[in-house]
Amino acid sequence: VSYIFLGSSTPFECTLTPFALKNIPFYIVLGLFCGACSIYFIRTTLKLEDRIGKMDNA
Repeated sequence: VSYIFLGSSTPFECTLTPFALKNIPFYIVLGLFCGACSIYFIRTTLKLEDRIGKMDNA
């Protein structure tokens, strides 16, 4: 279907760069940051669900 609308060209281009070992610390920091954000969102969601549940029961 995409060939009908776009032809053989792509709407965007991606370039691959070689893997660099010097970037590993940045990946670790990014992973820790994303993990902390996910814990925050999960805890916030659970607290909001508890509050909403208490409002429905009151």
